[in-house]
Amino acid sequence: MTAILERESAIEATDSEIAETITAMFGEKTPDLTAEEVGVRVSQMLDGVQYERNLVCTCFDAIPVERLAELGQKNAEIVQQIQDLEEEASRVAKVFKARIAALDGDVRDRSRVIRAKVESVEVDCQELFDRTYGRAYIVRTDTGEVIENRPLSEREQQLYMQLTDEDETGDEQDGDDEDGGEATETPETSDEPEVPLTPAQARKKARELAAASEGE
Repeated sequence: MTAILERESAIEATDSEIAETITAMFGEKTPDLTAEEVGVRVSQMLDGVQYERNLVCTCFDAIPVERLAELGQKNAEIVQQIQDLEEEASRVAKVFKARIAALDGDVRDRSRVIRAKVESVEVDCQELFDRTYGRAYIVRTDTGEVIENRPLSEREQQLYMQLTDEDETGDEQDGDDEDGGEATETPETSDEPEVPLTPAQARKKARELAAASEGE
């Protein structure tokens, strides 16, 4: 108990010593100084090197016109950089969008092929003109399949007749040279009505025409 009382007395003595020191330095009360008095006091303290520590403080000064122009120019440059980056980002986005659309189109095309279980391929074909029935056949050379069976158009008929006449004229001239006489042309006529062929008939006729053309 005696030790505790002695320690409290020591603390009280220390506090009073600190209070006496502060009173000796600043008086009973810290004085309120005017701005002028503060300026004078600071000068005195600086002259007497009576400052306690060095500090770095943030202050607000009036900006000169040159500094304002410099800041404005820097802002304009940054805004231009932002616009350039935005344009570049837009261009890049368009490129990636187009690439994504192309890939998406490929996926859709393959999906259609998978659903239909067929796909389009390019193959060599022959077009045959049937003068007897006035029809045209398109035949695949790899499988012999007739992929088109249609009537001859008026232009095709005229072209076919012209080619036929030229061939016949050439044959007649060859005959005249060989026999030494003139050949009498007998026009071919067909009284058969123009009727559409069935797929089987068209395939058979196409094979015959193809074989004939190969023989020539």
